[in-house]
Amino acid sequence: MARTSSAHRPVSTVVREVLHTAIDGGHQWGVYESTTPLSMRRSGWGRFLLTVYPPGTNLAERRALTFCRRWPAWGGMILLVAAMIAASVRPSVTTMVPFVLLYATGMLIGFAKTRRLRSRTRMLTVAVAGMRGRTDVIGNAELLNSSVASLVDLDLQLQLGILTPVEYEAGWSRVYDAIGDKES
Repeated sequence: MARTSSAHRPVSTVVREVLHTAIDGGHQWGVYESTTPLSMRRSGWGRFLLTVYPPGTNLAERRALTFCRRWPAWGGMILLVAAMIAASVRPSVTTMVPFVLLYATGMLIGFAKTRRLRSRTRMLTVAVAGMRGRTDVIGNAELLNSSVASLVDLDLQLQLGILTPVEYEAGWSRVYDAIGDKES
């Protein structure tokens, strides 16, 4: 089944997918992030990070891990907006104390709830730097590319009903094991 563009899907479906990605992290197996400039022709850099959760990570655990990963930025933005509003209403340093405490509490709760899971999570990082026609790659790009391809393929096969949940988790376990215990 081909995926349709967001222009041809109902708004409720698009909103549901965006919320799913924002709250649940988007994938059962973890997260794939890349920070790359639009063009590396002359000079540039990029970082690719694959985070694979322990196989069997459930929805509540994924949500906690997603919260822990995103709270520093989201909480910081909330803190900034709240500070601007509070400063316009009552300019005082003491007005900021509850907001800073809320931010710090979010960080502490997130780290405490996910400590054991984060220690078992596997990460694979590849950095690419291009300068003067030369490209340097730091990390195992081949393992990163094959792992991402396998995980995306597993998602698709599960969605299409080709794999059972048990077969899906077995494939997820193979990728998790291939990455190993240490960040590459």
